[in-house]
Parts: sequence; structure tokens; C-alpha cells
Amino acid sequence: MFDFVGKRKIFAIISLSLIAATIVGALIFKIDVDITFRGGTMLTYSYEGDVSVSDAKSTIETTLGQTVNITSKVDNSIGKTTFVASLAAATGISSEQQTAVTDALQKSFPDNALNLEQSVVVNPTIGGEFFTKCLVALGFAIIVLLIYIGFRFKKIGGWATGLSAIIALVHDVIMVFLATLVFGLAIDANIMAVILTILGYSINDTIVIFDRLRENKRLMPRETTDAELLNTSLNQTFRRCVVTSVTTIITMIVVTIVALIADVGSILTFSVPMIVGLVSGSYSSICITAVVWPALNKLFSKKKRKKA
Repeated sequence: MFDFVGKRKIFAIISLSLIAATIVGALIFKIDVDITFRGGTMLTYSYEGDVSVSDAKSTIETTLGQTVNITSKVDNSIGKTTFVASLAAATGISSEQQTAVTDALQKSFPDNALNLEQSVVVNPTIGGEFFTKCLVALGFAIIVLLIYIGFRFKKIGGWATGLSAIIALVHDVIMVFLATLVFGLAIDANIMAVILTILGYSINDTIVIFDRLRENKRLMPRETTDAELLNTSLNQTFRRCVVTSVTTIITMIVVTIVALIADVGSILTFSVPMIVGLVSGSYSSICITAVVWPALNKLFSKKKRKKA
């Protein structure tokens, strides 16, 4: 029996330190937002053979004098390997600049039959609306989960239980943003997909723990304290939560390794934050719950007694 509740101060210090690091990192290092959200130009180039993405990135940045993000993929519609150069700019880049980039790339890779297949300008207004819709979807998901857990687990705190789960989820979202800062990733649609996926994984583990907590409250003596009740439940569900997450984490590690070997950046922007989110989800479901639930349950119980 590991004393999770007894170590709650250590867990709180770890989590608060990581959250503080995220805030400081966001203030010091500018958060990179993909052109999907802030507008810009996407240039899609097809090529034959092997093209170094890092060399292509260097060539474009030297030509235009601005930062560029490059992701490679296989475009089945044209049956060729392509890479997409994303350049953030409110008004996009001119046709002359596009021509200059294409000429520079063809000069750098003369044997790869490099050709501009598509040029797309993303309006910043549309990108901003898309970002807002993503945030609304995230907020709506959190509210629905709060209401669902609050009503489902009335016997073990109700709203205290729901708030505990939501705090753990917010912790996971912050850890995903920390991963984008550490690994220099742009916040794009992949990051939003990771966040929504992590919400599902993390809340699943949390519900399993609370379900066992509710069952133990019925089975264990009435004089059992919240700390004893929660410790028992966490120890009983610990193996199940960890094994489930480790299985998925191993899969994502394999995907990341393959993406690194194949130099497929579009997969890395999903798999790397996903690994961080899965680790954070397992940690928060167990450790953040051990910190938050007893305190919130005690607070809500005091308010009920005062009303009574």
C-alpha cells in the first residue's frame, strides 16, 4: 500500500513547478502558432528521390528571410512524395517571392525534379475563427465532463469529484502546451486533436479510480477516513491505469521512431505531444487526484454542514 495521499505535497510541488515552467516558457519564448490559425501561405512541392527537409527549410529561410515550417507526406492524389512549406504572414507572400523560392529549391536539388504543385493562402480571419471553434469545443467538453462526473459520483463528493477530475484534465492540457515549447512545435490542428484525445484517456482513468472509490466507500467501515479510502482505491487501480497507458505510450514511441527515420514531420507534431499527454494523464489521474479530491471533498462537506 503506497501512501499517495501522504505524498500529496511532493505531487503538488512537481505539478506547480511544471505549470510555472510552462508560464515562464510562454513568456520568454514566443509561442509558435501554425498558419492554420493565424494565416499565411502553404507551398506544396513534389519531388523524386530523397530531399533533406532541413536543407529545404534552410534554403527557403535564406531566400525569404523568415521562419518556415516544413512537413513531408505522400500525396495519393498526384502519386508523388511532397513537402509543404508553411510561411506565416497576414497577407501571404507575393508571386515573385514564390518564384524565387521555387528557383532556389530547384537549384539546391537539381536531380530531384522538384516542382511547385500548389500554393494556398490562408486568411487570418478564417484561421482565428477556426482557433476559436477549437477552444469552444474544448471548453464544452470540459463542462459536459464536469456535469456528468458531478452527478454520477454524488455519493463520494459530487461536485468535489467533478472539479477534481477537471483540475487533472487542465493539468494535462498545460503539459501538452509545455511539450510544444520544449520541442519547438507549432500549435496547429494536430495539437488540438492531441488535447481532445488526452481528455478521453485521462478522464477514463480518473473515472475508473472514482468508481472504485465509490465501491470502497460502500464496502469499508463508516469510520474510514477519506485519505484511507482514496489510498486503497488508488492502489487497487494503479496497475490497471499504468498498464493501459504504457501500452499506448509504447505504440506512440514506435510511431515517433518510424516518423523520425522517414523524416515525416506531420506525424511527429502529433505523436510527440501525445506521448507527453499520455504520461501526464496517468500521473494526473493518480497523483493530482490524491492532492485535490480530499481537499475539495473536505471543503464541500464543511459547506454542507454549515447549511444544515
